Amino acid sequence: MKQLMPLAAIFLFAGTLVPSALAQGNGKGKADNSVGFTLANMTDASRNEVPAWGDHVTFAISTTETTEPRVQVICFQNGDVVYGALWQPMASDLTLSSRAWQGGPADCSANLYYIGNNNRIVNLASLHFTVAE
Repeated sequence: MKQLMPLAAIFLFAGTLVPSALAQGNGKGKADNSVGFTLANMTDASRNEVPAWGDHVTFAISTTETTEPRVQVICFQNGDVVYGALWQPMASDLTLSSRAWQGGPADCSANLYYIGNNNRIVNLASLHFTVAE
């Protein structure tokens, strides 16, 4: 768990910046519906059509807001951060496991964002998903 703490601190810090980006607008994201953001399973070992521990996932993104969207993923088990990752289109997929997360279900959130002017984080959308065992 000590190895994961610096990573968790970065994600928690970044998470504090995302709401401030929302505050610049109406608090509900973009009103023009120019953003599509969904979880896409690359593998589904359990064949239950939901993400499970150990599955490889990616995201389906469509937006006219930026050509460089990014996704921040954080997963928790019993209130502890067990997984944190950053993903960009054309990057490799994410494997839902870590040294701190050796199995079992987790509650995860993914935030779609980009780095705007003056290095400001601009939040486009977020989604929450549960990872099965």
